[in-house]
Amino acid sequence: MTNRSETALFDPLASVYDEWFEKDGELIFSIEVRAFQEILDSLPRPWVEIGAGSGRFTHALGIDIGLDPSVRLLEIAQKRGVT
Repeated sequence: MTNRSETALFDPLASVYDEWFEKDGELIFSIEVRAFQEILDSLPRPWVEIGAGSGRFTHALGIDIGLDPSVRLLEIAQKRGVT
């Protein structure tokens, strides 16, 4: 079982992690989204992303539910409309 102090390790870097995909990681993000789009439609719903982080991929791919141990990253995901 993971305790709160272990999950809090990701919280201070939440914004930095998410912003990386807008600059240096923009190309990687688009390539990964296209790769997942090719297979997602063949999978039954609901789709759940474990380790959803900031919800950037969850939102872009139309995944139904995102799970993550980081409260800060989930707050960012909620702003994107991720459940």
